[in-house]
Amino acid sequence: MIPAKFSNWAVSIALGVVFLFSASSHASSSRLSLNPEYLAANVLITELGGFNQVEKTYEISLFVWYETSRDQPNVLTRLKVNGASLVRTRENATFEVDNDRVVHRLFLEAKMHHDWRLHDYPFDSHTLSMEMELVDTSYDDIRFVTSSIIPVLDESLEIPKWSVVGGSLYATKKVRSSSLGNTEVSRLSGGATPMLEVSLVVKRNVTSGFWKMVITAFAAAGLALASYFIQLDVSSAISARFGLIAGSVFADVVSMRQSALQIGALDSVTLTDEVHMYVLVYTATAAIISVYTHQHYRQHGDGGFIKTVDFRAAMLSSSLLVLGILAILLPAAG
Repeated sequence: MIPAKFSNWAVSIALGVVFLFSASSHASSSRLSLNPEYLAANVLITELGGFNQVEKTYEISLFVWYETSRDQPNVLTRLKVNGASLVRTRENATFEVDNDRVVHRLFLEAKMHHDWRLHDYPFDSHTLSMEMELVDTSYDDIRFVTSSIIPVLDESLEIPKWSVVGGSLYATKKVRSSSLGNTEVSRLSGGATPMLEVSLVVKRNVTSGFWKMVITAFAAAGLALASYFIQLDVSSAISARFGLIAGSVFADVVSMRQSALQIGALDSVTLTDEVHMYVLVYTATAAIISVYTHQHYRQHGDGGFIKTVDFRAAMLSSSLLVLGILAILLPAAG
């Protein structure tokens, strides 16, 4: 007769063995089910432009295609463009390659969001990204593969005032914290879905707009420079000096504001802002020197000393202004 406690232990051990065997079998079957279909994806960008720094957008048109067996569905119907405010599908076609293979092709037009960093304007370059995700598709069922030797840019692509430095296509995945209710997506991949990422580097190659923006700042600096050469032995000369300085400050501030509005950079400090700030410091120096020389003239009446101070201050501050502007422009221009 087997004691009851030994019988209970035997039953527990038997159940544990069954549970471990079941879990091991399930894990093995899960690992065996990891047999994703690899799709060799390609893109060709035919149009790129509409760069809007104010609205923080750009526009892109491209073909997306891949080759697969005839019995497989067209997954491009589930392609979602992330970060796009507008997407238009102009073509969704299928072409026969041979008896068993077909090519599925999609043509998209999208208006994409991009946070333009304009600190180095007009010597700025930007990396434009476009994510295309296969929604409701498990990464363990389908995965994209790409080739680094196949060009992604059409040879006839031209962007006025810009040049495309490089372009690449990457096969990756989008990992989300939720499967969004789709149990097939979360079955093995933990919520990951296959994704294609297009990366483009563009560089501005026209600088004429920058010089138009800062010409007013240079004119304002000229007004401040002229104030040094108004002789204080003339009646009410200090009023003329400060009149020029006040006009310089007003012109510089208005120009800086208009430049920021024009390029859409109110929330950042750009090279144009820095040039205007240097001019403001230059103008403030002229104001300080004018106050000093005016007080000295009233107390001592030494016109020769005042001329020397004005000349030296004008030369030194002007030299520092030129060197300061060159110091910020030359590194940015590369």
